Order: sequence, then structure tokens, then C-alpha cells
Amino acid sequence: METGARRPVATKSPGVASLALAVSGFVALVHEVTWTRVLVLVLGPTSVAFSAMLVAFIGGLAIGSALGARLARATTRPLFWLAIALGVVAAGGGEVSLALNHLPMRVAEATIAEGATLGSVVLSNAGLAALLLLPLTASLGAAFPLGLAAATGSVDGAPREAGTVYAANTTAAIAGSLLSGFVFIERLGLRGTVLLAAAVAAAGAVAVTVAGLRGLRPRVAGIALAAGAFAFVALGPRWDVELLAGGAYKYAPFVAGLDLESALKAGELLFHEDGAAGTVTVRRTAGTTTMAIDGKIDASNGGDMLTQKLLGHLPLLLHDSPSDVCVIGLGSGVTAGAVLQHPLSSVDLLEISPAVVKASDFFLTENRGTLYDQRTRLVVGDGRTHLALTSRAYDLVISEPSNPWMSGMAGLFTREFFETVQRRLRPGGLFCQWAHAYDMSDADLRSIVATFVGVFPHATLWLSGESDVLLVGGDHSLEDRLASLASRLSRPRVAEDLAS
Repeated sequence: METGARRPVATKSPGVASLALAVSGFVALVHEVTWTRVLVLVLGPTSVAFSAMLVAFIGGLAIGSALGARLARATTRPLFWLAIALGVVAAGGGEVSLALNHLPMRVAEATIAEGATLGSVVLSNAGLAALLLLPLTASLGAAFPLGLAAATGSVDGAPREAGTVYAANTTAAIAGSLLSGFVFIERLGLRGTVLLAAAVAAAGAVAVTVAGLRGLRPRVAGIALAAGAFAFVALGPRWDVELLAGGAYKYAPFVAGLDLESALKAGELLFHEDGAAGTVTVRRTAGTTTMAIDGKIDASNGGDMLTQKLLGHLPLLLHDSPSDVCVIGLGSGVTAGAVLQHPLSSVDLLEISPAVVKASDFFLTENRGTLYDQRTRLVVGDGRTHLALTSRAYDLVISEPSNPWMSGMAGLFTREFFETVQRRLRPGGLFCQWAHAYDMSDADLRSIVATFVGVFPHATLWLSGESDVLLVGGDHSLEDRLASLASRLSRPRVAEDLAS
């Protein structure tokens, strides 16, 4: 045999290889979606964090693929190594879980370290994620060249067999991505989805072992490896949900000098649910109830109550005769509750996360039973899509998204979105947009304001508290209504709600 030549495969097994690569493709995308969600919960739901996770995952796949190709050229038993790769994939979720409960503290320490910058924190966190995921991602990457060799007898592959395994891998990967994002995480939670992926990988390893390996001893060893790998994940440590959802990436600097872990876990966790749009938690600490999405507090019955109520009352008081209102973002429901204190015909309430809808029940006193008002029509879905496709017209649209630096939120601060809102407003209608002056540069805030004014030239800017900004604008001047605002604020239900 020539030096560097590939050893011949004893028996080609395109059927077994296609099954194995379908399993690896399915499991790879389930893991990518799930672990990205888990690690973003710890590292922060920013575009930078998502990019870092993607680089870590794809980098591991590339390393594994290179190693798998070398191994495939050197072995006559690619199915044996393919079964081992799937077994390691099955155990990979357990390996990450072992370190996961310690990750928030490492993130917190990196965030508060002397001289820390955004770049250094991102690089540190991305490196940690890459190391944690490497055994899992490298094994997933190695599976494909090994499967291709088992199917065709060569890593280059005969066209028909190569096409078959590519199709199986790609189709299963698409299914894994869709099902994990829209079904598994919502119904099983993040940890339950990791267990499911481990079970599928272990089952794939068993299938390859039984169908592709000869001899009792290799089969028993393969089945034992797969069973042990799944047990390693299933019996591993429980995830510390309170710490994982504690927002270490954001709140560690505020509790520096204290016991970090105790401070991040402070209070009583009242609600926790993993959903397609994010992980939602409700916590009560020192008498204040807060709702957080991916660790970032988005609503409370504490210091931001005034802003939440003004978002509802202010634009309604600046409109002469509002009838139909659209509110984008439920949160605690306090803003919609303020809107419903006015004599309206209908309120369309748009919320993308079913988990937020459930969590809002912990604020029933503050939101005055918003969801149970007969005038409320709850739409669970994307607010931009609803406004783009609906034929309904509104007298007022209120948008209270999360911070624009949160992944997926920037689209609600764009000219395109503002123009979509404009098309849904009736003549004389108003749009109220929440923004903020904290955690962003002056240039970014100026950009949001300039974009808003570019679509709604008759605009006003209001400061609530120290750093919450309300932009209210429409197609006509608000000067005459500003003059009568003080008297309108004294309306009984409005005054009562603002005072409570």
C-alpha cells in the first residue's frame, strides 16, 4: 500500500451510515439551538454573545471534521469509530452540564475584573464556551467523514452514496433546528431538550453498533457505551436555575464586594419557564417582584412603575378621542392596564412569548387584570409581523420592547418598523415609543430619536425618572394638547392609577 493511501473499508454500509448521519445532523442542530440558548442565558442575550456561541460551535465542528477525515483514511472500521463518536455526542451534554453551574460565577468574575473591557469579557466568555462545547462539537464534526467513509468506502465518496448521506444529514438537521426551536424547548425546557438529544444520539450509537458491527463483544461494548453516555447526562447534576437566570453578565458589577453567588440568587423564584423566545423568570426580593427575560429584568412592581404607567396614560391623554389601541409587549401588563383605565373600545395586546403571558399573572394587582378585561384581545406572536399583515387600524400604538442591545430587539427601533406603525394609524393617530438613556451611548440614543422624528415629524420627547425616554409623535402638531395636559391628568381614573 502506498504511503498515505486510504485503507480499504471491509464492507460498505450506506444504509447504516445514512441513519447515523441523520441522527448526527438532527442532534447537532438540536444541541446548537439549545446550548446557544443556555449559554446566552448566562453570557447575555446580545448579538455579540450569539455570534461568539456560533463561532465556538462551528469551530468545534470544523476541528472534529478534520480529525474525523484523518481517522477515516486510516481505519478499515469507520462504523466502529462512528458508533464511538455518537456515544461521545450522547455524553457531551453531561460534560457541559457538569461545568454549567459554575459558569455564571466565572462570567461574573470576568465582568467585574479590574481593567475589564467589552472585548476582553467577550473573548473570555467565548473561550470558556468553546472549551465546554469542544468534546461535543468535535464528535459531531467527526461523525460526517466517518459516515461518508462507511457509506462509500472513501471520504471522497461515490456520487450516489454521498448524495444519500448528505440528504439524510441535511434533512435531519433542518428538522432538528425547527423542532428544537419551536417544540422541544417550549415543551421540555432546555435541560429536557438536552436529555432528548442525548437519548437520540445514544439510540443512534446502539443502531450503528447492532446493524454495523460484527461479533458479540463489539456489540456489547457499543451498547454499554451508549447506555453509559445517556446515564451520564440523565443522572448528572441538576441545573441551578436561580443562578443561571440571575443575570450575572449584567448585574455582577452592582453587587461587587458582596457574596456574588448569594447576591445573584437573592429572593424567591416564583416562576421559571423556557420558551422559544427566551427564558422567563419571576422573582420576589425584599418585597419587590421582578420579571426577567434571559436574566435581564424587564418589568417590576418597584421603581419602574411610573414609566410603565406613563407609557399607557401619556399618549392617550394627548389624543382627543381614542377608541382602538395596540400595545406591543405585555411585560408585567401594567402599561396595558393603564391604557384600559380610559374609555376605549378595544386594546390589541401583542406579545411574542407565551411564558411572559403566564408570568404576567404575578402582577395581577398592579395590572388590574389586563388580560381578563373584555376589551383586551391578546395576540401571541411577533408584533412587527402583526402590524405588517393586519388590516386593522388604530388610533394609538404603544411599543415597549426590551433594550435595543438585546438580541432581536433592534428591529423595533428602525425606520422600517416606524413606517409600518405609521401605516396602521388612523388620521390623527399617535405612536408612543419607549427608549432609554442608560446602557447606551448618546450617539445611539440620538440615532433612535432622529429615526423616530424622521417618520413622525410632530414629535415630543419625555423623560420619566432619570433615564427612561418616551417618544410620542403623529401626523400633526401636539401643541394645543400639551396646553390642556395638566387638566387631563386630573381625570379620576387616571389620577388614581398614577397615584397608586
